[in-house]
Amino acid sequence: MAPERYNRRRYRDDHREPPPVETPEQKLRATIIHLGDLPIFDSEDIRRTAEAIIQQQDAISVIADGFKISIINQPFKTPYYVALLFLLHQPLTPTGGEEPTTTPDYTPIGRSILEEFWRGFQAFLDKQAWRELRLCIHFFAHLTVAGIIDPSSMLSLLQSFAAVLDEPGVSYGRGLNAGLCVGEGLIRVGGTVRTNPSKLSLNNQAGRILYEESPQAVSDMIVSITGFAESVNSTKILVRPLAQLHVLGETQSRSNELLKSLLTPLQQLLESKFLNDASVFPQPFTDFISPDPSEMTPFVLPSILVPPEVMEMENMDLSGNLYDEDNKPTGRKDEFPEYYLSLFDNEITPDIRTPSGYSIHAMLRDIINIFEVNRKECARILLELPRWFTQGTFKPKPGAASDETDQALYDKSWQIESTVIETILSSMLLIPEPQHKPVYYFSLITELCKLSPSTIGPAVGKSIRKLYALLGDGLDVEMADRFSDWFAVHMSNFNFLWVWKEWLPDVNLPSNHPKRTFMRRAVEYEIRLSYYDRILKTLPEAMHAPEANVMPSQAPGPEYDYDDPSHPHYDAAQSLLNLLRGRSNVNDVVNHVETMKNNLIESGESEQSAPTVVRSMVIQSLLYIGSRSFSHFLNAMERYLPLLRAISNGEGKSDILDAAGDFWRKNWQMVVIVFDKLMQYQIVEPINVVVWAFAPRSVKGNNTGLTTSEWQLIRGSVNKAIGRVAISKRKLVALRKEEDDAHARMKARTEGAGMDVDTEVREDVNVNVDSSPAVANALKNYNTLALEQKNTLARVLSEFVASLRGSNSILGELSWSRRSQWSEGEWSQWETWGWYRHFLRAYSHHLKAHSVTFEAVCFAGLESDDATSLLKRLWSATIDQD
Repeated sequence: MAPERYNRRRYRDDHREPPPVETPEQKLRATIIHLGDLPIFDSEDIRRTAEAIIQQQDAISVIADGFKISIINQPFKTPYYVALLFLLHQPLTPTGGEEPTTTPDYTPIGRSILEEFWRGFQAFLDKQAWRELRLCIHFFAHLTVAGIIDPSSMLSLLQSFAAVLDEPGVSYGRGLNAGLCVGEGLIRVGGTVRTNPSKLSLNNQAGRILYEESPQAVSDMIVSITGFAESVNSTKILVRPLAQLHVLGETQSRSNELLKSLLTPLQQLLESKFLNDASVFPQPFTDFISPDPSEMTPFVLPSILVPPEVMEMENMDLSGNLYDEDNKPTGRKDEFPEYYLSLFDNEITPDIRTPSGYSIHAMLRDIINIFEVNRKECARILLELPRWFTQGTFKPKPGAASDETDQALYDKSWQIESTVIETILSSMLLIPEPQHKPVYYFSLITELCKLSPSTIGPAVGKSIRKLYALLGDGLDVEMADRFSDWFAVHMSNFNFLWVWKEWLPDVNLPSNHPKRTFMRRAVEYEIRLSYYDRILKTLPEAMHAPEANVMPSQAPGPEYDYDDPSHPHYDAAQSLLNLLRGRSNVNDVVNHVETMKNNLIESGESEQSAPTVVRSMVIQSLLYIGSRSFSHFLNAMERYLPLLRAISNGEGKSDILDAAGDFWRKNWQMVVIVFDKLMQYQIVEPINVVVWAFAPRSVKGNNTGLTTSEWQLIRGSVNKAIGRVAISKRKLVALRKEEDDAHARMKARTEGAGMDVDTEVREDVNVNVDSSPAVANALKNYNTLALEQKNTLARVLSEFVASLRGSNSILGELSWSRRSQWSEGEWSQWETWGWYRHFLRAYSHHLKAHSVTFEAVCFAGLESDDATSLLKRLWSATIDQD
C-alpha cells in the first residue's frame, strides 16, 4: 500500500501546472522595475541594465511602461532612472574600453522612450491623477538637471499648472495639488546642484537652470502659490493641531501647514537666486561621460492645458454630497489645509521648512501612501531609505561608519527612525481625516518595530511621550482620540508594556484634563483588545483606586436593573423576561406588556410614568437576553421588532435610549452598537440620539460639555442620516435610468416600426419618467430622508451653540496661560469647543448646502460676547465666509 500511495503522490506532483513562463516583454519590464534592488548597487548595475534594454530596443512601449511604473511606484529610485535614461541617450562603451557595445547602426533610444513616456503622462493628466502627475514632474525635473529636457519647456510645464491657481473659484483640493506640482518641481530643479561637475561639460550650476531661463517666471509662480495659500487662511482655525482658541494667526509651534511648508523653502531658494549646494538627492548620472553638448539635443516637453475639474457624479447625491462604495460619507478630504506635526527637534529630524527637509518628508509621505497595499514592503523600504539619499543625510546604524572621516560626515545628520515615525504619526493624525484608515498606520509602525526593534522602539517611545506632552498644550480632541486608539493597539502588540509610573503625577489633574482623558480612553481601548484583569496588572497600584478614574472599578458588562429581588418591579420584569426567553409569540408579548402597564397604574404609578417603566423593562430584558453575544442581540431585536415599534411612540424613543444607556453604562462600546442598531431598525431616529447625547450633560452642574464617548454617538447618528440619503438617491437614480432605458427602447422600436407601412404607428411614446409610481415613491422617500438629514444637522449645530454660549471664562490668551488652574467644568467646555470644530470641518460640505437656514435658526438672538464671536467665526470659516 505504501508504494501505491507514494506513486499517487508522485503522479499528482508530476501533473502540477508549471509556473507561468515570462515573456521577453515581461522580463524586460521587470529588469527596469527591479533596478537597484540588489544590496550592493553601483553605476555598473545601471550600465548593465542599459545594455539589456538596448538588446530589445524595438520594444519602446514596453521600456517606457517600465519607466512609468517605476517612477510612480518607486519615487525613491527616480535619480537612478534619470541616470539610466542618460545612458540611453548616448552610445554605450564597455567598462575600460573604447568600442561601443552596440551595433554601429545603433541610434540612442532615450528620446523615443521619453516620447512614449509623455503619452502616459498625458493620460494621467486627462484623469487628473495628481500624485502620478507630481511624481512624473519630479522625474522631468531631474532630467532637466541632467540636460536631457529643455529648460524652457520644463518652465512652460510648471507654468501650466501654476495657471490653475489663478482660476476663478478654484477648489482647494485642485489648487493644492497644482501648487504641489509647481512647488515640488521647482525644488527638485532649483534645489539640486550637480555634485560632480568635473565629469560634465555642461554648466556646473545646473540648480539655477529655470531661474536663469526666466527669473520673473519663477518668481511669478511662487507668488501664485503664495496668493492661493493666503486665500484659505480663514479655514485654518478649524484644522490647526493645537486648539488654542485665542490664537488667530500662524504662531503655533510644532504644526506645519503643507503649502506654507512648501513656500518657505521656495522663498529661501528665490532669495539665494536658487544657489543651493546641500541637495539630498544623489546624481548617479554624473558617473557617466556626458555627450558633447552640441550633439545632445534636449527633449522639448509638449505644451499642455490642465483639464477642468471632474465631479464624481456617480458618488454624489442631489445636494452634491460625496460617498464611498459602502455608502459612508466622505465629504471632501482635501477641502481644508493639511497640517503635519513636528515631534522632534531639527537636529534629530529634518526641518520641513527647508528644501532638503521638505523633500525628505514629501518622499516619505509618498512611499507611505503608495505602499498602503503592502505594509511589510513599505516598512522595509522606509528603513532602507538612507541608501537612496546622498551619503551623510541620515546617521548610519550603530557600527556602520568605517572610519573617522565617515563618522565626521554623519555628525550633523538626521535619524531615519525618528523621521519615519514622525511622518507616519503626522499622516495618521491628519485632520479632518487621514488619507487611509488609521489601522494601516498602526500596523505599519508594528511592522517597523518587528524589523528593527532596537532602533524603532526608542523612536516610538519618544513619540508617545511627545504627543502626550502636547495634550496639555491643546492637542486637537480628534487627534487625541486617534492617539489613544493607536496607543492601545500598539500596546496590545507588545504585551501592554508601558511605563505608566511616568504619568502618575498627572492623576492629580482635574478629571476632564486631556491627559486624564487620554489615560482613561487608552485603558478602555486596551480592555476591549484584551480583558479587564490583564490590563489591571499592567497599571501601578495608584491607578487602581476609584478616585484616580483611570481603571474602571469593575469589568465592563451588562447592568440589569431588575435582577435584584428587592426591586419593586422585580416580579413584573421576571415575568416578561421568561416570555422573551421562551420566544413567545410577539403578539402575546405585546398584550402582556399592555397588561403590565395597566397593573402599574392600578398599583400607584402615574399614567405618565408607567409607560416609561414598562419601556425600561422591555428594553433591558431584550438586551439581557442578547448580552451573551452579538448574534444573540441581533436575534432578540429582530424577533421582537413589532414590540419595539409598539412601545416607541411619543416619548418612547427617549425612554428606549435611556434604558439601553443604563443597561450598558459600564461598556460604552455596546451603547454605540445598540444605538446604531436601533437607528438601523428605525426604532429611534438620528435626531433622537443627538438629543440624548447632549441631554445627560445638561443636568451635571458646571460639567455641561460633550465628551469623546458622546461625540461617537453624534457622529454615528449624523452618518446614519447622511447614509440613508445616499442610498435613497442611488435607488432613485437607478429607477430613473431604468425608466429612461425603457423609454429609449420603446422609442427605437416605434421609429423602426414607422418605416414599415404594414405596422401601426403609436403616437403616445412620450412617457413622463416621474409619472412612474416606483419613481414617484423613490423621490418622495428621498425628500423625506433629505429633510431628516437637514434636521439632524441643524439639531447638532443648535445643541453645540446652546452648550457653548456664555463659555467666556476659557477664552482669551490670559485664560489659556492659566489653564493649569482650570476646573473640571472649564476643561469640559474646552473639549466641547474641540468637538464643535470637528463637527464643522467633518460635515462642512453638508452644512454649506443649508448655510442660510442654519445660520438664521442656530445663531439668531445670541448675546454679543467672546463665545458668540468665536462660534460665528468658526461657522464663517466652515462656509468660506471671512
